[in-house]
Amino acid sequence: MNTCNLAAYDVAYLNLAKGANLALATSDAPVRAAAIAEGIVLI
Repeated sequence: MNTCNLAAYDVAYLNLAKGANLALATSDAPVRAAAIAEGIVLI
């Protein structure tokens, strides 16, 4: 996961969503891009 442009709390949200197989809701473009790259479902 490329997290260079993300805040620590954004990375935590991504890790939680991925680890628990949960969808993620965000309007933040870099977080959305990282989620898509990691195969995390967005709502």
